[in-house]
Amino acid sequence: LYGAGKYGSVHKKNATEENDNQTKIVINNALISGGVYGGSHGNEEINPNVYGNVTIDVNGGNIGTLYGGCRNNGTMYGVITANLNSGIIGDAYGGSYQSDISESNINLLGATVNNLYGGSNQNGTANITNVTVRDGNVVNVYGGNNTGGKTKQTNVTVTSKNVYGTIYNPTITGNVYAGGRLSDSDEANLTLLNTTQEISIYGGGEEANVTTTNLIATGSNVENVFGGSKTSGNVSKSNVRVENGVYSNIYGGNDMGGKTKVTNVVTVGGTTTNLYGGGNYSDTDETNVEVIDGILANLYGGGNRSGAGTTNVKINSGSVFNAYGG
Repeated sequence: LYGAGKYGSVHKKNATEENDNQTKIVINNALISGGVYGGSHGNEEINPNVYGNVTIDVNGGNIGTLYGGCRNNGTMYGVITANLNSGIIGDAYGGSYQSDISESNINLLGATVNNLYGGSNQNGTANITNVTVRDGNVVNVYGGNNTGGKTKQTNVTVTSKNVYGTIYNPTITGNVYAGGRLSDSDEANLTLLNTTQEISIYGGGEEANVTTTNLIATGSNVENVFGGSKTSGNVSKSNVRVENGVYSNIYGGNDMGGKTKVTNVVTVGGTTTNLYGGGNYSDTDETNVEVIDGILANLYGGGNRSGAGTTNVKINSGSVFNAYGG
């Protein structure tokens, strides 16, 4: 299913009316064993241009794979919005299969998804990706691309739904990555807002490089928080800010591999069992930890089972039971 057809460009490049450049797909309880594409289907010789905004609403059904953009070749010039309200979807991408997109918004609002990506699959550059996880079920969440291409800026928000005073959290059985799986990102941003997750959250990617990561945790209850990437990939600078909530382990750096050059971890509230300026099994060149407020059982300027070149720890206020410079 293609919202913009096969092999052809759609819409006007310089439209004056709002409805001139609109593509909308609404799926209500349909069975689609293949893929859904908000854009066109191109090939090596034909590069369709899709102008205007694309919206996909999924209201039930079963879909093999969902893409906000194109299949194979094709360029998306407008804003993509995919609202996954209900139903079952294999993997869902805000971007294309292997081509460029301008901006994507993919929102998990009640559906069940295997893996959720803000960017594209095998190739292509994504300028801006926005991922919101509020309700539903998902294994892994990625702000960036899957195996190839690059994302310039990712924005991932994991939050909850409040219905008449009752909080409903999305069910995430894997991990959340602000970056890509195997694909690099320039800037990765992740916000944890009033959510409870017994998983690991990464400001970086799974096996990917990120230039700068920014992670903000507010009012959440999370097992592990990492400013960097997981298995491999280098992060030039990670920034972690804890405003309030409950956290078992916070790391400024990477988890199992790769390296973070500079980490900045700031707590202004919340309760944390273990806070590390560095990584878990991954080295860091320089760590900077500042406690403005909050309750911490153990504070380490360095990493857990890893090295750190230079560590800087500053405690302004709050309650810290044990503090170690290394």
